[in-house]
Amino acid sequence: MTKYQPNNINQLINDYRINIEAETDAEMIKAYNEDRDNFLTVRNFIEFDLKSEAKKVINNMDTCVREMIIVAIAKDYGTKFVADNFGYNIKSWAI
Repeated sequence: MTKYQPNNINQLINDYRINIEAETDAEMIKAYNEDRDNFLTVRNFIEFDLKSEAKKVINNMDTCVREMIIVAIAKDYGTKFVADNFGYNIKSWAI
């Protein structure tokens, strides 16, 4: 298991919980829940060193939420971690 705390990933998950609680449209609630569930799954896979499984989930996300989780991962674990495990190159100044 990894030794890092996924603070930015956890913040993203919490932000989506807040969005779900504030939303009134059933379709939007469903979409937010799906995205939040994916964020939770990715975080858990990373924590249990199942990065290849996390990559599969990430690659199946819509572009916007995929970018959000990749940036959160980069903030928590570094840009090299993201490049090495998920194939996304992020400039350190961009996070």
